[in-house]
Amino acid sequence: MKKLLLIAIAAFAVNAASAQSTTMQLPAYATTVKGHVDSILVGRVSVVNISNQSIDVKVARKVISEVKGSENVFCWTQCYTPMVSVSPDVETILAGATNTMFYGDYSANGFAGKTTIRYSFFRVNGAAPDSVHATIVYDASRTTGVKKAFDASNAISLPSPNPANDMTTIGYNLPANARSSKIKLYNAIGGLVKEISLSDKQGAIMLVTSGLPSGIYFYTLQVDNRALTTKKLVVKH
Repeated sequence: MKKLLLIAIAAFAVNAASAQSTTMQLPAYATTVKGHVDSILVGRVSVVNISNQSIDVKVARKVISEVKGSENVFCWTQCYTPMVSVSPDVETILAGATNTMFYGDYSANGFAGKTTIRYSFFRVNGAAPDSVHATIVYDASRTTGVKKAFDASNAISLPSPNPANDMTTIGYNLPANARSSKIKLYNAIGGLVKEISLSDKQGAIMLVTSGLPSGIYFYTLQVDNRALTTKKLVVKH
């Protein structure tokens, strides 16, 4: 009886160890990112494929606690709008390779405090589910000593009119060192609808909405492949 019990315990230990194994590892990353309330705080995480075969990986975001009035997005293959919590895109990581494509952008929009977000990287191919997790605290303060460089919350204006019928106007004010800038319009499920390149550092665009179905949209200012801020547009015919 004792021998059978020992065998059962050993089998349980093996199964528990197997359940904890993973094809991915996360190298050391900054678990707390500090910055000024008017700066964009960026959290970066690398993912290492420690298996002997390629894996397809998606990312899921879970906001554990959030400062009211703040915004956050994440990028994995491309940058998504705030309402996207699971990446529609897959990153293929070769055996033994390290993927450095992920980063989370946090905009406090002038509100001080800490926002905690957990990012889960999960494999979508293979027989068994597999995932690793990274938790980052974004700590925005007015007294961090970080130089206030750019007010991201005012980088693009609210649309006028809003709701829009045939067209609406959106003003923008880009950072002085911006090299490549776009305004991207997404539908309510995160699909890209329009993309408008910006040539001037400051100005306004006329967005034609007559051909868009009525509904809720989000537009994001992207500067140098980084999403700075996102705002909402309602189209109503």
